[in-house]
Formats: sequence, structure tokens, C-alpha cells
Amino acid sequence: MTQSERSEVKVVVFLADLDPTYNNRTAEAILRQYEAEVHSGLLTILRVLPEYYPPLVGLRRNFGDSVSNRPSSFLFLLQFTCILRARQKCDNLLLVTLRKMR
Repeated sequence: MTQSERSEVKVVVFLADLDPTYNNRTAEAILRQYEAEVHSGLLTILRVLPEYYPPLVGLRRNFGDSVSNRPSSFLFLLQFTCILRARQKCDNLLLVTLRKMR
């Protein structure tokens, strides 16, 4: 990655596991391997404290959705994924266009 590209990019690693020991180990491994990128601000590691997560005790298997509602939930997730992919392509095209305009 060129220095110019580094100034336009921010990489965020979100550690969402509920096990703080696992998160700490993973963060330390990332820091060891990418120390320069972390210190330069290119790479950021985010961890959320377990206290911020809702209690996972007593959850229903389908999180309150009826069995008949599941296909529409999956369809929504699929559509959302497609929108994100399309937006990613548009964002890349916009960056290329802006670079050419400089």
C-alpha cells in the first residue's frame, strides 16, 4: 500500500467475542504483527466490554421471530448484503474518479 493510499484508508478490527481473555490475546497478536500500522493510526482495534452486551440467558432460539417469519428475515439480510456490496463498488468508483480529478 502506498503512502497516499494509507492516508485514505482506516482499518478497524472489531473484537466482539464475549471472552475477554480471547479478545486480549487476539489484540496482542494483532499488535505484535502490525505494531507500526497500529501506532501510525492506520489500524485500530476495538473491543467492547462484556458489560455492554445484553444478557444472553433465557434467549429464545429464534430471538422472538416466528418460524414463518424466518424466510423474510433471511431475505432482508440477503438484500442488505447486496446493498452493502453495491455501495462498496460505488465508493471505490467514486474514489477512483476523485483521484483522476486531482
